Amino acid sequence: MSAKEELLPIRHEKWLDDFEEGLARAKEEQKLLIVAFLGTSWCPWSEKIEGEVLNEYDFVSRVSRDYVMVSINVAEEGKKCSPLRGRFDVEELPTLMITDGEGKEVTRVGFLPKTPKEFARHLTQIKRDYIEVRQVVQREDLTIFSAKELERLYLKAKNQGFDALKDKLFLAGLQVDKGLFFLLEQYRHLSMMVEFETYFLHD
Repeated sequence: MSAKEELLPIRHEKWLDDFEEGLARAKEEQKLLIVAFLGTSWCPWSEKIEGEVLNEYDFVSRVSRDYVMVSINVAEEGKKCSPLRGRFDVEELPTLMITDGEGKEVTRVGFLPKTPKEFARHLTQIKRDYIEVRQVVQREDLTIFSAKELERLYLKAKNQGFDALKDKLFLAGLQVDKGLFFLLEQYRHLSMMVEFETYFLHD
């Protein structure tokens, strides 16, 4: 942890301030890791989520069952003064990034207008969905699943931001689905790419 990444004023023992220690614990305990990137001295939304959610018993007691938790206080100067923020390309604060025990990003969550208990439930659901989808995607042949099942899992991965898992389900869905769902998803994706490229080329 650099001098610009100071220990947050979160006093609960479940919050760590060292990413590598958190990663090691997540791997050992077979949990996911949450890294809270916050700018508590200069970002109002970081102060709000830290003060009203992350430090509350209803949040910590529930989330710590499924996650190892690390908090990083980021200086206003940005990525150059925060190597970990730069490593994971965190643009906006607050960001709660979720990784597996190997440090591979699963998804990320920003500020949500939820109570501590509601936020904890949201993160618990992310964990459950991730485990369910990952168990399927780890199989060698995804084409053994029905188009409906692939569609259900794909939408779950898409809604939760599990991009790597979503892409594998999408490719399998294109092979299995005799209907229009995955073809329409492909069309939407291509349309967004064309729109994106047109916008930037026009600029």
